[in-house]
Amino acid sequence: MIWRYKSIDKCRTPIGWITVTLVNDYDRIGMATAINSMRFDSLLSTNHKLYNMKIKVRNMTSNAGNNVPNQFVINTPEGKYFQSYQSIIAFKPYHGKTQLDESTWDYSNTTSKYRRQFLNEHIHETRAKIESGEYKLTNLN
Repeated sequence: MIWRYKSIDKCRTPIGWITVTLVNDYDRIGMATAINSMRFDSLLSTNHKLYNMKIKVRNMTSNAGNNVPNQFVINTPEGKYFQSYQSIIAFKPYHGKTQLDESTWDYSNTTSKYRRQFLNEHIHETRAKIESGEYKLTNLN
């Protein structure tokens, strides 16, 4: 693996040009998928200058502190996304309800492990929040 120390790229998305800070090549792969997966609502597009939007992608880390391939946290102006391989699993907006992808939020042991890390809670707490309506199940992909 070739490590890069915070390269900055401009990427073309369906909503315009964005500036992206990438830490390593895993981030570059994740960012390509994230750009194709993200949905931006009209509130974001009317309240922000999209050509100056900064998105940062980073690998999640293992218990030993190592970067984990294929598990990403994507920081955007509206909130944080958790991406596992090529699927967006969860979205934590800075304002509003946390959203989980209805078909992939509990897909595999690996996805579940890093979803728990992203949400900072165990599966029974996540299920209770889904039942109570605190978390919203939706299509994020």
